[in-house]
Amino acid sequence: MSACPALFISAPASGQGKTTITAGLARYHRRLGRRVRVFKTGPDFLDPMILARASGAPVLSLDLWMVGKDACRNLLAQAADEADLILIEGVMGLFDGTPSSADLATEFGVPVLAVISAKAMAQTFGAVAFGLANFRPQVPFHGVLANRVGSSRHAQMLEEALPQALRWCGHITASDEIELPDRHLGLHQAAEIDDLDARLDRAADALSHTALAGLPPAVEFGAATPQVLPRLLHNKKSPSRAMPRFRSSTRPMSRCSKRSAPAFTTFRRSPTKRRPPTPMRCICRADIPNCTPRRSPRMRAAPRRSAHMRRPANRSSPNAAACFICSINSLTHKVSARRCSACCPVTRRCKHASPRSACNRSTACMAP
Repeated sequence: MSACPALFISAPASGQGKTTITAGLARYHRRLGRRVRVFKTGPDFLDPMILARASGAPVLSLDLWMVGKDACRNLLAQAADEADLILIEGVMGLFDGTPSSADLATEFGVPVLAVISAKAMAQTFGAVAFGLANFRPQVPFHGVLANRVGSSRHAQMLEEALPQALRWCGHITASDEIELPDRHLGLHQAAEIDDLDARLDRAADALSHTALAGLPPAVEFGAATPQVLPRLLHNKKSPSRAMPRFRSSTRPMSRCSKRSAPAFTTFRRSPTKRRPPTPMRCICRADIPNCTPRRSPRMRAAPRRSAHMRRPANRSSPNAAACFICSINSLTHKVSARRCSACCPVTRRCKHASPRSACNRSTACMAP
């Protein structure tokens, strides 16, 4: 049988400072030479990185639905055999979710510490603490810790508002040097906080003056049992013959047999047949004896330019285009030839307009 002091840190909602208090407690008891094991309720990866830095040990998840009751008990029993203190951080509010943090604490009998942010709150602090402690009487309740307290007078008002049946565990003054930086999706990662160790040390110093400096009551978790995985392939008959090798084939199998066909067969795609060459012809489509036929390129429609992008033709310039086609193309293209020697006499196309539209710049079709 394994018994170990354990404490469950919860709150009425998220953002109350559960991770700060849990990490501060882990760092405080670790500095005293105690072996501390910390667990996190539910699936999370941000808080466990900070808690692992504070405790110096890996942080595992506890969840009655995701992990299971037997596996959770086994994890706690193993931690109790090797640790001097077990800390469990809850998720969201104490009664939020199904199963909730209260269900986990009740299942294993771990006393619950309620961390309540007392910012902008006075006597209502007692009502919130009373509701957490009495909403479900079967939940083992340890006490209340006030977080983000403004002054000593504020702490006195909070303690006086607390019912006599509830235990006052102390308060933590609001300080930006202790609070862990957060964002819309939770806390920052441990590697992103440059002064994380300094913040954890300051939180440990603040908690050393509270009632949490002592160890909580011990909890019995039972004996740890080694987890044996089921042997699913035990006593299974081995196949009578080995599976055939995967081989590549240029064509798929015509028939498939249940006994001999492999589960997966890889096929090699046949090489793509090349298209026959395009017949060679002259673009200008005229009977020119000296014109060398070329393959007609794939004509692509040129994007039309808007009127404000076109440059007006400089008709007074001596270098302006001489033919009608070049006079039009000079609006959008730079033509700097005194006489157009690139116009085809048959198609009246200029190579300055589009190099692909003038017989591929064939000298036979570019007569002056």
